[in-house]
Amino acid sequence: MRPDAVRVWQRQEIQDRFKRYFGIIKKEKVARYLITKKVPVSEYFDDSTPLEKLWSMHERAVGKFNTILQEIDGQQVPMTYLEKLDTPQTSFLDLKIALAGRVIRDCHFCERECHVDRLEKKGTCRLGPEAYVSSWFHHMGEEAPLIPSGTKN
Repeated sequence: MRPDAVRVWQRQEIQDRFKRYFGIIKKEKVARYLITKKVPVSEYFDDSTPLEKLWSMHERAVGKFNTILQEIDGQQVPMTYLEKLDTPQTSFLDLKIALAGRVIRDCHFCERECHVDRLEKKGTCRLGPEAYVSSWFHHMGEEAPLIPSGTKN
């Protein structure tokens, strides 16, 4: 690891600007995606559920997520607290995955917003239903607080 990548975390300004990220590194905070796995979504949904209903369920789940986030952030050992929470049968993360699947069918991921059904044909970006990582490497670029970071092409 580059010495400046480690040294930069000694600067209070960097710690303040990247507070949550720094907290995760120090194991004082929990990554948000891990919390989404613990947020229950009690309403049933499947491929026939209208998109508007999924977004409504998402909005309610955001409220639950924020409540759990505050609870976890208030703990002395947040990861231990997270691990003690029940893992629901259907989680906020599952709902987010379902929503992403719907967006693929009416694609507006990128700024082109081609609205193509990527399950049927490729979008303007030339991606089909499956995005893939063509390469991955440690990035040792300019952003010292985030070095090394993963870079995908």
